[in-house]
Amino acid sequence: MRGRHYLFIMYGMFLGSIVGVTAWLFLSLVNVGIWFVWDYIPEELASPAYYTICVTTIGGVLIGLAQKYLGTYPRLMPEVLSEYKETGRIEYRFVHQSTLTAMIALIFGASLGPEAALVGIIGGLCTWIGDRFTFTFKGVRELTEAGIGAALSVIFNAPLFGYLAPSENENENDRIAEISKRNKTILYLATTFAGFLVFIWFSKLDNRGSFIVNFERGTFALNEWIALLPLTCIGAGLGYFYFKTEHILEKIVHPFKEYKLALGIIGGILLGILGTLFPYTMFSGAHELPELVHEWTEISFWLLLIVGIFKLCTTAICLSTGWRGGHLFPIIFAGTSIGYAIATVVPLDSTASVALVTTAILSYTLQKPVAATLLLLMFFPINLLLPMLGAAFIGNAFPIPKHMRINNDSIANAE
Repeated sequence: MRGRHYLFIMYGMFLGSIVGVTAWLFLSLVNVGIWFVWDYIPEELASPAYYTICVTTIGGVLIGLAQKYLGTYPRLMPEVLSEYKETGRIEYRFVHQSTLTAMIALIFGASLGPEAALVGIIGGLCTWIGDRFTFTFKGVRELTEAGIGAALSVIFNAPLFGYLAPSENENENDRIAEISKRNKTILYLATTFAGFLVFIWFSKLDNRGSFIVNFERGTFALNEWIALLPLTCIGAGLGYFYFKTEHILEKIVHPFKEYKLALGIIGGILLGILGTLFPYTMFSGAHELPELVHEWTEISFWLLLIVGIFKLCTTAICLSTGWRGGHLFPIIFAGTSIGYAIATVVPLDSTASVALVTTAILSYTLQKPVAATLLLLMFFPINLLLPMLGAAFIGNAFPIPKHMRINNDSIANAE
C-alpha cells in the first residue's frame, strides 16, 4: 500500500508540473499581449482619445470570427464540470480553439477572468495524460479532478480552495469513487504542491508578482457586528443583480445568437465605451485590485459604487455577446469597490466592510460558502474569519433562481 502511495505522489508531481507550466505560459502570453496592445502601441503611436473603443471593437471582430469559425469557446465552468461529472473526463480535442479565443478576450480588455479557460485547458490535458496511464488507473477521473483542483489553486493562489471548490455540497456517495479518499487527497496534495512550485519558479523569470492583496488588519467591533446582516444582504443582492442582468441580456440577444460577428462587435463597442468612462470596468480586476486598495480613499462614494455596479454589468455584457471567460475575478473586484463605497459613508472599518460584502457576493455566486471563505482568506486577515463565515453562509442561504443560471460559470456543477 505504501508503494501505491508513492506512485500517486509521483504521478501527482508530474501532473502538477504540467499544471504549473501551462498556467504560467497561458497567463504570460496574455500579459505580453496586454502590454503590447495597451502599453507599447500607445507609447509608440499618438493614440487618439478613442483608442480604447478602437481596440475593443477590433477585439469584438476577432471574437466574432473566432466564435463563428472555431466554435463557442472557451467553454464555461458548468459546461466543463458537467462533462466531468457525467463522464469522468474532459474532452481535449478543442483545447487549441479554447486557448486562442480566451486569449483574444483577455488581451482585448474583457471584464473576465482566466479561470474558465484554464480549467478547461488543464482538465483536457489531464484527461489526455490519464488516457495514457490506463494501465495504472481504472479511469482518468482521478487525474482530471486533481488537475482541475490544482489549476484553481494555482490561479487563485489558494490551495484549500482548489481541493474543496469542485466537490463542496456534493454527496460523495453519489460519485464514481475509483480510488479511496486518502489516495485522492495524496494525489491532489502532490499535484497542487508541484503546481505551485513550478508556477512560482517560472513566475520569477518574468518578475510577475502575485495578484493577492493583503488588506489592512481589520477590526470587528460592535458597529461591524450590527452591520454584518445588512452588509451580507447587500452582497447577496449584488449577486442577484449580476445574474438578473445576465439573464435579461441573454434573453435580448438569444434571437440573434447566430449573428456571432455582430454580437462580438457590439460587445466590444459597449466594453470600449464603459472602459473609456470607467477604466476599472475593464480586464479581470486581478491586477487592478491593488490599485483600488491603495487609492480608494481618494475616490468618492458615488464613483466607487458606480464602478462596482458597472463592473458586474460589463462582465454580463461580455458573456452575453460571445466574450467568454470566468466571472470570479470581476465579482471580487466589484465587491471590493462597493464595500469601500459603503465604508466612505458609514462609520465602519473599511477592511471589514469589504470582507463582508465580497464574501457574501462570492458565496452567493459560488453557492459554496466554505470554498468562498477559503479563497478570500488569502486576501483578508485571519481575525475576520468568523464574520466572513457568517456572511458566507447567510449569502449562500439565498439561492440563485434556476431560470437565471444561463452563463453561471461559478465553481458549481450545472444542474
